[in-house]
Amino acid sequence: MFGDDVREMTYAELFGKVSDAAATVRERVRPGERVLLMPAPGPGFVVSFLATLHSGAIAVPSYPPVTARNLDRLRAVAADADPVAVVAETPVLDLLPADDPAFAGLVRLDAATLGQGGARVDPRAWSPAFLQYTSGSTGTPKGVMVSHANLLHNSAVIAAQMRLDETSELVSWLPPYHDMGLVGGVLQPLFAGFPCTLLSPLEFLQQPMRWLRLVSRYRATVSGGPDFAFELAARRFRPAEDDDLDLSAWRVAFTGSEPIRRSTLDRFTEVFAPHGFRRSSWFPCYGMAETTLFVSGGPVGVDPVARLVGDDPRDGAVEHVACGELPAGLDVRVVSQDGDTPLADGEVGEVVVAGDSVAEGYWNGRASEQFGLRLPGTAAGFLRTGDLGAIVDGQLHITGRLKDVLIIRGRNHYPQDVEAAAERAHPLVRAHGAAAFTAPGEDGDRLVVVVEVFQRGDAADLAAARTAVRRAVAEELGLHVDTVVPVKARALPRTANGKLRRQECRTRFVEGTLDPVGSA
Repeated sequence: MFGDDVREMTYAELFGKVSDAAATVRERVRPGERVLLMPAPGPGFVVSFLATLHSGAIAVPSYPPVTARNLDRLRAVAADADPVAVVAETPVLDLLPADDPAFAGLVRLDAATLGQGGARVDPRAWSPAFLQYTSGSTGTPKGVMVSHANLLHNSAVIAAQMRLDETSELVSWLPPYHDMGLVGGVLQPLFAGFPCTLLSPLEFLQQPMRWLRLVSRYRATVSGGPDFAFELAARRFRPAEDDDLDLSAWRVAFTGSEPIRRSTLDRFTEVFAPHGFRRSSWFPCYGMAETTLFVSGGPVGVDPVARLVGDDPRDGAVEHVACGELPAGLDVRVVSQDGDTPLADGEVGEVVVAGDSVAEGYWNGRASEQFGLRLPGTAAGFLRTGDLGAIVDGQLHITGRLKDVLIIRGRNHYPQDVEAAAERAHPLVRAHGAAAFTAPGEDGDRLVVVVEVFQRGDAADLAAARTAVRRAVAEELGLHVDTVVPVKARALPRTANGKLRRQECRTRFVEGTLDPVGSA
């Protein structure tokens, strides 16, 4: 959907367009070569992506640049993937400088006119279908080699865990350039054979309630997104404008990709229960590009679970929403952070995953040590996720990132917990607008919290917000915040996928390149 413009496409029409477009790709690209894909979200992207797979080439979906000034990440992706062609609309193609070495030799294909007809190529099951470049929240983007077999396996796992079939109906606003929007929003309906409605991510951000109106209009049974999307929709809801909203058909409200906050689940349920939304519709889940998409989630029709998870329930344990059950077909375990020793249920360690959904590795063999971990008594190689978590009663709880853990007075703490406390502390602090990390101080590492604030605050308001953040973190977590740095809205460094880059924020703080609002 584009505004009020509804463009419908049957599976037969889609197959015809994909077959035609694949012939054009084959004329210019050989099987196994890479193609940058940057059409706008919608039919053009879906056709271009499937046509690339159809032709035997390897798709490299990437966020299209908005201006010529934000090409740095695209240059890094192109340098690593070494594509031979790019598919995009003409305005985006025009932004790629012809004299830039990263783009100079690319065959440029207009997504709007792609397609002339021809025969298909049948790629091998374990050959790469596309390169999913990671969000880069902990470093330079790396291309995950997702094979055709990975896609089929993970799609089957998702369909089984979410109980999806031809009677399902999906509404998705998620960007198709990343795993959740691509595998979950575009490919899953094709795999399970049910209708889907795609909304532009920009339209969702401009009008969050448009998402829920489409869920209501099309009687969608499955839809979702990151935690911030539900929080934003609950905040923007106006009863007078959407009194006829009907969410009673919504059976799977999946939430993942960032920390799942119980406060968001509670608020959204409270706001939309009068319009048919059920608490049992929540489907907290966990996954990553390296596992194609999905690792855990659900079950369907059960209220979400939240438990205290920590090394010592008397000190430092924090309630975490479970990210769902461990599905058949994937072997998910928790191992010690400093080795490969499996841990007992309830103990926090690094989450590792094995199974046919796990990719072979990164393009060009980068970070190969993350794949192929051997555990005692197992033959399969495990993926090191870099995420910390615990398994309790068959449910996976994610507590944080291994690289982001805060070590304060010899104990581990998770930045997400500090950030959540800070965001709740004062109305001037924006939701999902905090970053917590440690930085060198005179007496060792000190705890720093950077918070995005609304523009309406004056000096007294900022002082009150800083005091409230310190008090909230101390009362909820028993931690002393040395420095609170207010910054403007959207000033925190984030990936193209919207994930917080804590280490980049820490670097800017240490270097003094943050632009604080008032004095810290």
